[in-house]
Amino acid sequence: MDFNLKLIVEGYTKLYVPQNLRDTSYVFYNPENKPLRDVSCIFIKSLEKDLTYLDLLAGTGASGLRIANESNISSIVLNDKNPYAYKLIKRNAELNNLSVKIYNKEANLLMRENVYKFDVIDIDPFGSPVHYLDNAIATVRKNGYLIVSATDLAPLNGVNIKACYRKYQSIPIRIPTAKEIGLRILIGYIIRTAAKYSRAIKVLLSLYYKHMYKVYLFVEHGKKRADASLENLGYLYYCKRCLRFEISHEIMPKVRICSNCNKPFEIAGPLYIGKLKDESLIKRMNRYAEKYFTDKRFKKFYERFCDEYDTFLYYDLHHVASVFKLKVKSIDLVINELKNLGYNATRTIFSNYGIKTDADLSEIIKILKND
Repeated sequence: MDFNLKLIVEGYTKLYVPQNLRDTSYVFYNPENKPLRDVSCIFIKSLEKDLTYLDLLAGTGASGLRIANESNISSIVLNDKNPYAYKLIKRNAELNNLSVKIYNKEANLLMRENVYKFDVIDIDPFGSPVHYLDNAIATVRKNGYLIVSATDLAPLNGVNIKACYRKYQSIPIRIPTAKEIGLRILIGYIIRTAAKYSRAIKVLLSLYYKHMYKVYLFVEHGKKRADASLENLGYLYYCKRCLRFEISHEIMPKVRICSNCNKPFEIAGPLYIGKLKDESLIKRMNRYAEKYFTDKRFKKFYERFCDEYDTFLYYDLHHVASVFKLKVKSIDLVINELKNLGYNATRTIFSNYGIKTDADLSEIIKILKND
């Protein structure tokens, strides 16, 4: 290899990675995503069965080789069409004495040549995963799993509406809670793509971490299941003036008027309106979490994720105070007040100022108004 490497240890696996991590001209490696690779390891462990796993866009091989070295599955395939990456994956596999299959092919071609051979397909591109989803959904085994990452948050979060519609056939909305809306647009697109092939998607885990979305999905076969999966899609109606919102299961959106402001709602969607995590899976994952999550910052993030009340959308406390010209109070104080009133209320992974709750916005406003 004609580029400089350095040896690191990630998790329990040794890896050669580029010496200069800013130079992506050879092979890309992002150390910031190490905690998410930890999540993937314990996710695979928590499934508690032997599976065939494909790291579709493997780069240095960090994800796939860690799965091979640290999980309980024996059949691992890694692929990257970049010849430098292919060589580096082979070197890293030998470094850890791992017996894995390594391909140097275009990702979609590899999947089409291996229909129904993979139980888990892990798609971690630079940018949008859209280019790979059709083949991944069509070729993953029955009752298989998809792990899908996306870093093109600008379109999904409403910064570039045309790009979002072009890629995901959905309209975003640019508001302080757009991070959750973007994640739900991504999941919604995957569900609609799966339905074309009579596949149903069940959401197991949904993460937003350091400008990346990562979702862990279960894929079932059958027209009736696909139809039922589509029932988890809908539209968000949002009023930027009073922050009121509604969700709808409608197939097509329509103009709705905010009863508070007597002005039309802004509309986002189609998007996923269901649960963002599977509590039974998280309980199984927690058996392994302590062994992996030693970094205090990510441990705090993971604990927040586990504790987060799973409801549609959150309230940004600073934005609420700004719109209604109120003094900001401690988020912990507001959460405790809501709990004292009998509501569910937690922090959220999407924002340090966000509250997930089943209380109406008016209850938060009352708390902010009280001295």
